[in-house]
Amino acid sequence: MRLDEYEEFVRQSDWTSNKSLDDRIRIARYGLAAEVGSLAATLKRKVIHHSDENWDQPNEEIIEELGDCLWYTTQLSTLPLDGSLSGVVRADFGALPKEIEKRPEFRDALDPENYQRFFKECTKVLERGGNASLDEYQRVAFLTARTKGRELLDVCITRLLLYATSVMSQQFPDTEYYLKEDILAFSAERTLGMLLWHLGAIATLYNTSLDAVARANVTKLEGIFNLSNAPPTELHDRKVDTPPSQVFPLRFDITFVETKRGRLQMFYQGRPLGDELDDNSELEDGYRFHDVLHLANAAILGWSPVLRSLMGLKRKFSPSIDNAQDGARARIVEEAIVKAVHSEAQRAARSEGLTPEEARKRLFSDKSQIKHEFLKLIKTFAEKLEAEENQLWEWQRAIVEGHKLYSQLMHEKQGTISVDLTKRSVKFSPLVVADVRAPVVDTSIGTFEAPHLFYRKLKEADKIDSEKGAILRLLKLKACAANKRLILIAYSVDGEISVKADGVVQERIWERSIVGFRAKWSKVGKRWICIAMAIGTPS
Repeated sequence: MRLDEYEEFVRQSDWTSNKSLDDRIRIARYGLAAEVGSLAATLKRKVIHHSDENWDQPNEEIIEELGDCLWYTTQLSTLPLDGSLSGVVRADFGALPKEIEKRPEFRDALDPENYQRFFKECTKVLERGGNASLDEYQRVAFLTARTKGRELLDVCITRLLLYATSVMSQQFPDTEYYLKEDILAFSAERTLGMLLWHLGAIATLYNTSLDAVARANVTKLEGIFNLSNAPPTELHDRKVDTPPSQVFPLRFDITFVETKRGRLQMFYQGRPLGDELDDNSELEDGYRFHDVLHLANAAILGWSPVLRSLMGLKRKFSPSIDNAQDGARARIVEEAIVKAVHSEAQRAARSEGLTPEEARKRLFSDKSQIKHEFLKLIKTFAEKLEAEENQLWEWQRAIVEGHKLYSQLMHEKQGTISVDLTKRSVKFSPLVVADVRAPVVDTSIGTFEAPHLFYRKLKEADKIDSEKGAILRLLKLKACAANKRLILIAYSVDGEISVKADGVVQERIWERSIVGFRAKWSKVGKRWICIAMAIGTPS
């Protein structure tokens, strides 16, 4: 990969580009220091577990950490207006001979033949500028290595930590400036050059190339941020000729109704979907609302064996698909993923010092809160399942959208989730329209007397007040102002009534096992008549 090619990728994938220059530099310095520390920890694990042999065999984690360090090094090189990665290479190749000549012991430790080759080949790299490849730089720079093997690895890690410290020392306030005397001072460009040299040396020790490291880094960030705007993964149940009765509908709504205090029931096409849920915990923590995470999986990933089973959409036309993709094991895996994601969201919230109430509003509210390592872990859960094909950015979006729904539903205690598989979207509405296929358990009449003959159209405020009065009479409660304030009425786009209640009104609704209301209006002379109907729990 060319220097300018990787540099351009870093510019495109720079998530800090909308911040001020000072903030971007500060974030980049912290990012570099953190990644150098992560690289040291990764290499420590490799050396501990392979102290005698195979210590120099690369693994995915080492390549990933090298890539993250390379990304931040490149980002820091481009933040100055005239900065570039090729400029860092030019400065590095210009400084290396001077530093070697200043220290006789350095010159004596070098292979003379390699040193002469360095002078010849670095000129070619410099002439190519940004068209030179990372591999070319790595190969030529390594000709100036004075040690080798495990000793060089120790040197590289130590120097990388030193350079990261030098980068961070530029954050010192003026009052602490004297502390820089304890830290080796380098120019910014020279520090980046030495960082690049030692990253290349570690890659060489682990028998890999900076080009491979950069390409792995591109693949990683592409997988997280979808930088190329790739389309979502094809819907899994439409890849083969599946009967229409066994695929997810392209659009559908799921309604959530609180049937009792702390108990929740889903409805689909007017019928209960699954069992009533509670938190299954000694503490009320809202886990009963977690089914919205399955809905997000279905909408964003096109995958949810749990929801597929509840909706009666198992793909029985193919015994192998039904068993492997829609069977008990797949459902257990999805439940495990949902629980792991929810628990990680709570852990992340606690680590930010949020109270439980604050956490409910902010569980994974932003994709940056989800660590890449956690995304990879979640995806490993889905190995051998069709969701393995989904990209990390899709998993990330499913997690964020799912927890957005979770917070909204937890706040409202009821609502309707609309899933659109054509747009891969999911949205929440607090409205609950009683399309439940269940008997009317009670009715009541409310009336509104027009103030004069020219009163032609019922105002919404008068309509709502009359409906509240009819509902209260139906519930055998006094239709007073205080009780009316405990009822919130809204309307769907089709004009259907949605009722949300609180206090004694909600308690009475639970007592009578009512899951919704309908209202029908007629007009006789100057009088408008409302018939309120209570819908009971389906048998």
